[in-house]
Amino acid sequence: MQNTQFSDMGGGQTFGEKARGTEQKCVYYLYKEVTMEESDFEEEGQLTDKERLELEQLMLEAAYENSYRVLTNKIEFEDLVEEKTGIGISAIMAYDPLSGIQKHELEGIIKYYVDQDEAEYYLRCAELKKILDEIN
Repeated sequence: MQNTQFSDMGGGQTFGEKARGTEQKCVYYLYKEVTMEESDFEEEGQLTDKERLELEQLMLEAAYENSYRVLTNKIEFEDLVEEKTGIGISAIMAYDPLSGIQKHELEGIIKYYVDQDEAEYYLRCAELKKILDEIN
């Protein structure tokens, strides 16, 4: 999968560069092998910069949501994969579930939920903080 450009970052930063800048490193794990060449995005009539940014945000939200559900044992990874493939999409994660979550990845997920500034997400932070404490 090619690095996607963030149009709002100035200087054409890639997702990886943005993630490093915010200390949110996301490793997207796709159950189905999906390749999207940058030229696919660059073709006229494809996504506008705004649409691309919205799509990237939706992917990020999905990765964090899926990761949260698996990490807090609300769903097993295999069941998540089955659920997502059943509706024709990939099970995207904010970490590689085959290797397990790394401390910095979990910290990134927690930071994402803290930044949402909604009560529901603070409860998620508490659950994820317990997992982080077990890693330390």
